[in-house]
Formats: sequence, C-alpha cells, structure tokens
Amino acid sequence: MADEKPTHAQIYEALGKLDVRMAQTDERLDAGSNRFVEIKKALDEIAEAVKPIPQMQADIAATKEIVEAWGAIKTFGKFIKWFGGIIVALTAIGASIFAALKFAVHIGK
Repeated sequence: MADEKPTHAQIYEALGKLDVRMAQTDERLDAGSNRFVEIKKALDEIAEAVKPIPQMQADIAATKEIVEAWGAIKTFGKFIKWFGGIIVALTAIGASIFAALKFAVHIGK
C-alpha cells in the first residue's frame, strides 16, 4: 500500500488546495506591496516637507548676524553715551579751571 499512487481526484484536490494557497500568498504579497507604496508616499511627503530646511537655516543665520550687529550697535551707543558724559564732565571741570584762573588773574591785577 505504500506504493499506492494518488488518484486523479486526489491530485486535483491537492492542486485546488495549492491554488488556494497561491491565491492567499498573492493577496499577502499585494497587501505588502500596497504597504510599501504607502510608505514611499509618506517618505516622499516628508522629503518634500523638509526640502526648505536648508534655506530656513540660511535665513536664520542671516537673522542671527543682523541681531548680533544690532547688539553691537546698541553697545557702541551705550559707550558713546558713557563717553559723552565723561566729555561733558571734563569740559565742565576745564571750564571751571579756566574760570578760576581767569578770576585769579583778574584779582591779581
């Protein structure tokens, strides 16, 4: 009995089961392919979304330079204001000394 050959009906039944399995495998492969298409679309959308980032970085760097320059101008303005105060004080001291010397010379005559 071990040497029994399958009947045509058994062969057709096995082929039918094989066809079902192949159809199921094809469905799974199609579903996997569809998932890959969806993933590719999502990656393309992400790539499109991040495309302007280098330009944004350049704009941010330029803005940072402008802000730093403005900070330097403000610091220079504070220095001028401080230095102007010293000049006014020195001018007042000089004028006082000049007036005192003029008064001393006028009294000494």
